[in-house]
Amino acid sequence: VILDGVFNHMSSDSPRFDRYARYPTLGACESTASPYRDWFIFRESTSTPCVAADYESWFGFDSIPTLMKENPAVQDYFVRASDSIAKRWLLAGAGGWRMDVSGDASFPNGYWEAFRQVVKSVDPDVLTISETWQKDTALLRAVRGDRFDTSMNYRLRNAIMGLLSPNHQFDPK
Repeated sequence: VILDGVFNHMSSDSPRFDRYARYPTLGACESTASPYRDWFIFRESTSTPCVAADYESWFGFDSIPTLMKENPAVQDYFVRASDSIAKRWLLAGAGGWRMDVSGDASFPNGYWEAFRQVVKSVDPDVLTISETWQKDTALLRAVRGDRFDTSMNYRLRNAIMGLLSPNHQFDPK
């Protein structure tokens, strides 16, 4: 089983953000005093509970607030801590990670190199896959051996779909 990991954004209904006050913990959206408030990118507003205009979200979807990936606590949660998400699921038997939006420029320098070191320390045979939409050198940087083992090949996918389904719209570039 290869897991689809998203370390760039989180659900607005997650316990750490808790936009709808469903959890016993104090989510980032519920209070400026939340221990998770600095996990997300908030604008000047301090309204609580927060509204969509108060925080940055992935592609403007208010249901997926963007994570502050430079925050050490966020990096610990996903990658560095002994019980990090990256480790926890591999130790539970997952065979690898396919990382959503890993080509996004908002990840700090060294993030994916650290991710690779962590997952390969758990199991050197674990497969790591980058979801990289860019058609430039970002794709090559993702698979040069220090970040991911391979990448989603959307260009090949689009070409095959265009060949097999002539009515399918695809980008031949």
